Amino acid sequence: MKKQVTRWSLAKRSMRVSSNHPLVGTWEQEPNPGGTASVVYIISVERGRFLVQGNDEEDGTLLEISRIRWDGESLHFTTVFRPTKHKAKHVLTAQSKGKISHHVGCTYADGEVVSDEEIWRKRLGEKLRDSRKYIGLKQEDVAHFLKIPRTALVEIESGQRRVEAIELTRLAKLYKQPVSYFVDEEETSVDLPAEAAYLARQAAELSPQDREELNRFVTYLKTRSKTE
Repeated sequence: MKKQVTRWSLAKRSMRVSSNHPLVGTWEQEPNPGGTASVVYIISVERGRFLVQGNDEEDGTLLEISRIRWDGESLHFTTVFRPTKHKAKHVLTAQSKGKISHHVGCTYADGEVVSDEEIWRKRLGEKLRDSRKYIGLKQEDVAHFLKIPRTALVEIESGQRRVEAIELTRLAKLYKQPVSYFVDEEETSVDLPAEAAYLARQAAELSPQDREELNRFVTYLKTRSKTE
């Protein structure tokens, strides 16, 4: 692998920043619900101005970074991932020690504009919809359980409406799933017993649709045993 030349983008705002600012450091962007790739950002300060570097951990591709701006509270910048022409606007804000908030708005090559929150809501809605269908409940039943209009549930399952924490807790209980199932990535294990390995080989021969059905059934059995 050839060593790539690092190109830095310089913040053009005149507001001076301390070299020990809380945003200074190496930050890894957590994988979004729609993918598995991670991006590492290195933020530093030179002559009172922010410098930002970013690269895709999967293949080492450097991101084009421009329009760096510090407004006194948040750091703004734009990235372009050349292979896909994926453009994103970022807003980073220092939180507690060792943590920052990171908001992203994305524009894809076809012109579609989405944010990381919209992607997360859509994935959550799909999980909630699949869980409802799996146990045989209609939208009217769940809407009545939550005491919300059916149209609101439709918006939740399509990712158009935010799910309140208390609503998610009640839905998880209704669907006999832990809340973590809906908000976290599923964990996998590489150390499989012989019986599990056999089942894995059998599952590999199923169609994608049948494997998805099998996966939901296994998850249901696991969570049901925890609640009994």
